[in-house]
Amino acid sequence: MLVVSAGLLIKSLYTLAEVRPGFQPQQILTVHISPNSSFCTERPACIALYDRLLEGARGVSGVAEAAIANTIPLDAEQPDLAVDVEGHPKSVDHPAPMFWSGAVSARYIRMLRIPLLAGRDLTDADGAKSAAVLLISASTARHFWAGENPIGRHIKATGERQWRTVVGVVGDVRQYSLSKAMPDWIPGAIYMPYAQAVREDGQIPAAMTLLVKTRANTDGAAREIRTLAQDQDPNVPIGQVQPLEEVVAGSIANFRATIRVFISFAAAAILLAAIGIYGLVSYWVMQRTYEIGLRVAIGATRSRIVSMILAQGLRVALYGIAAGVIAALAATRFLASLLYGVGATDPSTFAAVTVLVLGVAITATAVPAWRASRIDPIKLLRLD
Repeated sequence: MLVVSAGLLIKSLYTLAEVRPGFQPQQILTVHISPNSSFCTERPACIALYDRLLEGARGVSGVAEAAIANTIPLDAEQPDLAVDVEGHPKSVDHPAPMFWSGAVSARYIRMLRIPLLAGRDLTDADGAKSAAVLLISASTARHFWAGENPIGRHIKATGERQWRTVVGVVGDVRQYSLSKAMPDWIPGAIYMPYAQAVREDGQIPAAMTLLVKTRANTDGAAREIRTLAQDQDPNVPIGQVQPLEEVVAGSIANFRATIRVFISFAAAAILLAAIGIYGLVSYWVMQRTYEIGLRVAIGATRSRIVSMILAQGLRVALYGIAAGVIAALAATRFLASLLYGVGATDPSTFAAVTVLVLGVAITATAVPAWRASRIDPIKLLRLD
């Protein structure tokens, strides 16, 4: 049962490693910046802070591009916002949906290589005083405007008066986890220009993440970026510079830890099974030493003796495998929530584990079987 569980989790991890997250994290460094919320009660102050930061970051040696975002994919943050969607009136049964709400600068979409599927990207011209616009994800377009053109439609935060115009549709990004793009209760995702962004309380997001795409010399660029961020305002807490690839890898760190636990228990179970089969077969050979010697004396070949002992050991192993498969079929359904891309009763995993356990059983039986085949019937009968 433990071996099957470990096998299913390993297969899930392999499948997750092949998942395309919807963006390209290579050569991108991130650093989290957390101004006090009171600092951003005046929107221009926050906008000016990040404008200076972006301008400075683009001037750092080795930096090809820079952008900011209130959250980055797979960072465990979940900024949600209740919204009104044009053409979808609210009711008691259908209240305002909650959207994942990204506040990003121009070039963020392009820098992460998120595909632009329709319309246009956000630009530097989408400022605080320009027309309110946003981008939506492909799944949002399918959910609310299936078979229709979403460009030019409108969405606004609940409580706002002004509608925001959809100007572009971008590819879906695995924001929540590699196994799930969004929680089930979030039916859509939007990207607002930072200068126009709002949180649920109507304020502009204060804490943001700076992202820079580097050309070379990542270590040197990381030091300069952190120094640059600190120089903007000594009172603003600055996080550690972290490659976006590490964020992606860290998103499944708990899953990897779970797998290591199951593998440890599975290895212990295999070892105990091997020891148990070896001890049982050795005891059985010792109890039947006289019989084995007599069989050899009357003409039984060594291969016949080995086959007889192996058959005895495999009989025990097959009983154990049958019981283990039945137990695994009942128990692995509780793992279903942890699995990705593989069923709790995956036939190939069960088959592979069966072969593995049979191999261990044959190996554990082979040693006492070989010893039994070396019994000297003459010495045995003389002792008797």
